[in-house]
Amino acid sequence: MLSFITSYCKLYARFLWGLNSFLKNKLSLDECQKTIQARMRNRENLFLQFMKKGIYENEGNPYLKLLNIYNIGFKDIRGYVMKSGVEGSLKWLRDKGVYITLDEFKCRVPIIRKGEIFKFQEVDFDNPFLLNYVRTMTGGTRGRATRTKIDLDFLTNTAMHEALMFEVCNKNSAPRIVWIPCMPLHTGLVPLRYCKLARPPSNWYSQIDPSGANIKGLDFKTKIIAFLIHNAPRVLGIKCPLPEYLGFNNADIIAKKIEENINRFSGCIVFTFASSALKICLAAKEKKINIKGVWFITCGEPLTTKKKQIIESMGAAAISAYYFTEFGLIGCGCGNASEYADDMHLFNDHVAIIQRKRDIKGSGIFVDAFLFTSLLPSSPKIMLNVENGDYGIIKRKNCGCKMDQYGYLDHIADINSFEKLTSEGMTFLGADLARIIEEVLPQRFGGGSTDYQLVEEEVNGKTILNILAHPRLGALSENDIIAAFKNEIKKRNPKAINLLLNIWSQAGTLNVKRQEPLSTPQAKIYPVHILRKK
Repeated sequence: MLSFITSYCKLYARFLWGLNSFLKNKLSLDECQKTIQARMRNRENLFLQFMKKGIYENEGNPYLKLLNIYNIGFKDIRGYVMKSGVEGSLKWLRDKGVYITLDEFKCRVPIIRKGEIFKFQEVDFDNPFLLNYVRTMTGGTRGRATRTKIDLDFLTNTAMHEALMFEVCNKNSAPRIVWIPCMPLHTGLVPLRYCKLARPPSNWYSQIDPSGANIKGLDFKTKIIAFLIHNAPRVLGIKCPLPEYLGFNNADIIAKKIEENINRFSGCIVFTFASSALKICLAAKEKKINIKGVWFITCGEPLTTKKKQIIESMGAAAISAYYFTEFGLIGCGCGNASEYADDMHLFNDHVAIIQRKRDIKGSGIFVDAFLFTSLLPSSPKIMLNVENGDYGIIKRKNCGCKMDQYGYLDHIADINSFEKLTSEGMTFLGADLARIIEEVLPQRFGGGSTDYQLVEEEVNGKTILNILAHPRLGALSENDIIAAFKNEIKKRNPKAINLLLNIWSQAGTLNVKRQEPLSTPQAKIYPVHILRKK
């Protein structure tokens, strides 16, 4: 026990000591651009180095066992890369059976290939070569949270891509406001990356009370390391604010801060969730606050067409940022997006992405799921053709925005989760239901897209679907809301759904509740929310 504590203390002491160099050695935009352009030129070699060290010389990792089943050696990989490139090689491996589904990656189910059964733990996917890291947790929004290592080199890499993202906004020198939770730890690291770029946030508002005593479920060591990380810039003389609690009902405070920054600096960037950006715009409209000229960089949930339209109606702009903990920043919004609200450039100097057609169990629906592969040695997880639970569109094109000059020609768009919402044996895709919640109900009954939510929960073994309608909407007919909801889902598959609707009516499956929509532990509000049984 004593040796474990000693090892743990050394690990975090090394990380905190490394922060000194991390924060003092700032990244310039020119340095970021040169590093990324060099990676793009050397991309095939980066992939081969990743395969050699991360997999073939990393005994016991899950991918090596899969490769051995199919008798695929490193020479085979190298030969295929020379012939077909990185993505061509990954598709070849996928077709052989070398890929990891989301359930396999989360270790919910064993990996079964060619009659062989492998059971792994989450740590088996960890990058064993990281030195200066802390352990954090993924959000766990769509399932059990995953423990992940975050390395200082990884933070540097993410900061480089964020520097290019700010260039898309033409606001690299504008004040930056952060409105996301200060916990879990990976979200609390955002201001550190801004400090690395010599642009610490002017204001950091947390959607969760940063007082350690009020953050349930966090152990003492996590609270201590979070406190040290939040204060590290100030100790080194960097003017970086500490997180200040600001709940959803105080969005007008941020709107006023935006107005001040625009009047003083002719610009402002706000980093927040898409639904939070919408709340700011609605508060600004209600209070008659001018936020024209602000750029919202939205993360954590899809930037839908409806959200973007409302944001732009206030004279603001919004682009998506596609993050997940195991990779950092996957892509950022295109400066010339037209077809899709969430059209993004893929940062394929550090990640490769292909697709695999897979079925959504029990639905008869197939989607093109994303498969991700890490290319850099600083990645928290070793990932080779791994699902993250999302699907969407991949398209190569010249769009004319600043990202073209770096060779970022691959676009990803229309991104949704293929995690299912199931009731009485029927599966629905979140994208279909989200449109009803965000567009149809507000148009019919008033309010905005964050005033309604579909919640699935289990009550005494029975699956219940509740449509939440915010109390501030006033008097509403619950029967009319249910009828409107049913009419819309009928449009998807009338023959299959009519039977289901009859079952719902008899079982009392679908209900309306007058309450404020629920947020996740990370303060995200999804149009479809699943309350998982603990």
